[in-house]
Amino acid sequence: MINCPKCGADNLLNAIFCRTCGEKLNLDELKPTEVGPSEEDKKRLAQQKLMNQIGGGIIAVILAVVLGGILIPPGGKLKGAEPSADVMAKFEAGKCKPKAEPAEEGGKKDKKKGDKKSGKKKKEVIPDVDLTFTNEEATNIANKTMGLLNGPSGEGNMVANNVSVNFLASGNVKIILSCTAYKFAPVNYVIEWKPNLTGRGALVLEDVNPKVGLIPLPVKQAADFVKQQFAALSGKCGEMGEVRKNLKSVKVEEGRLSITCGK
Repeated sequence: MINCPKCGADNLLNAIFCRTCGEKLNLDELKPTEVGPSEEDKKRLAQQKLMNQIGGGIIAVILAVVLGGILIPPGGKLKGAEPSADVMAKFEAGKCKPKAEPAEEGGKKDKKKGDKKSGKKKKEVIPDVDLTFTNEEATNIANKTMGLLNGPSGEGNMVANNVSVNFLASGNVKIILSCTAYKFAPVNYVIEWKPNLTGRGALVLEDVNPKVGLIPLPVKQAADFVKQQFAALSGKCGEMGEVRKNLKSVKVEEGRLSITCGK
């Protein structure tokens, strides 16, 4: 832009006449200082540059918060370990497997009919069992039955390596499924389940507060994705299904799960 020497109006560099007063503009007579952005243009450019810097800073902060929320592990995360023999004995008791008594001796004749009775095993009546599990015990059982103690599980860009189980005072169960994304980025899927037992073995788990790290997932599709990740992994452990089908009562308290299993 160049300034008209008569009225001071801004004009394009290739202008012949001033667009305001009509004065003829002679570029040869203009001083070098008169060619370039006006003071108004300089102020506008400075303001625009400042706004761009502020906007870039805000975006950087938002990205840092989001990435931090995704990568920072949530509170209450437990690392799975080999469960003790006593804990596994409790887990096995929940399967309610009957133990057959020795077969009756064959070859006995029925006095009335004169034939031989076939030897048959008698089924043992299994009484209901009351079991309790702490957060640590449930976490260790989950990692063992899902095969995570032997190393990461899964293929592709998301590989599971640990599952944490926490029993909350609200009566919900918080599951933290830890994965490695693209072989380097740690990601923690968090979901709370509200258990509802409608009958023997009929356990319904209502999804509550799905998250990735500390970031909530309000979108249903995203919540379903978290559930599918856990379901794909838990589907490998039929042992948990054996206990689940025998459930007669479920009670969740802070740090503890109490269940009753029976046939």
